[in-house]
Amino acid sequence: MAPNRLIPNSTTPGAILGDPFMDDVQDEITGLWDRSCITLTSVSGTNTILATAAPALTGSLGGSMNFILKAAVTNTTAVTLNINSMGAVDVVDAEGNALTAGALRANANYFLHYDSGISKFVVVNYTPRAEVSVAAKLIAYQTIAAAGSCDFVHGATLGAFTVVLDTTYDMYEIVLSKMLPATNDVEAWLRVGTGGGPTYQTAGYEYANRGGVTSAGDTFSTSAASIIMTRSSATADVSNNATAGGFNANIKFGSPSLSSVFTCRGQADWVSNSVHLGISNFAGMFNSGPITAIRFQFESGNITSGSAALYGWTKS
Repeated sequence: MAPNRLIPNSTTPGAILGDPFMDDVQDEITGLWDRSCITLTSVSGTNTILATAAPALTGSLGGSMNFILKAAVTNTTAVTLNINSMGAVDVVDAEGNALTAGALRANANYFLHYDSGISKFVVVNYTPRAEVSVAAKLIAYQTIAAAGSCDFVHGATLGAFTVVLDTTYDMYEIVLSKMLPATNDVEAWLRVGTGGGPTYQTAGYEYANRGGVTSAGDTFSTSAASIIMTRSSATADVSNNATAGGFNANIKFGSPSLSSVFTCRGQADWVSNSVHLGISNFAGMFNSGPITAIRFQFESGNITSGSAALYGWTKS
């Protein structure tokens, strides 16, 4: 027997009973499973990916099988997929070419079709990387209201976004808009988090800040509790005036998941307590990596309101 989209009939054209009835039912059920879309679990590996199909496949891979794969790590070269220890099978793009670095992004879902003609998994509708332009992509966004800090944590969910802070992108950029402090005349701080918690570090920073509020001034530190992005001086830091206050910044940094020191640079502007425009160019460093989170906060008090966007610059 073979699947024919029909449920066994007990009367027409004649009675189907006993083992033939059960065999026909089994054929239909197996056909449905083999043509369904199976979500893979226990996914691991970067380029040699292992995964589990539950329940397990009843036989070898067939030409109608489809799978949903959520990549655990961004790939760095050609990819194979081994489901339920059935053997490694190449994963290719829609044109049958081996995947290049960055084709499978960490925590992203991909629809794979097993093509029995080439005995490979094809990523459905995947555009070959050579056709992807280099540009900034919005990967997370949040609005802040009465919060102690604004955090981007790798793997965390922010609305419709999943935060990515790893080697997926060549460079990252955080854009802070109209961050209003609850406390008047406070510095704007940047801190990093490490580990799975994460743990936000309160020592081990260096920073350099060049800017001005009514007059030019530089601030430096080789042993600080945070990266200070404002002037760090009385009556020259961020005002909490809802009409005139607020802090804005663009902060850029490379892959935070590397084991080397973390560095960033950026530009900021704000309205000071003395109701003057403040501007700065700054750079900062934390003494070790990898980094799993980035935190913006004020020197003291909550963030009354504001918004923050995280962008990733695609692989060049």
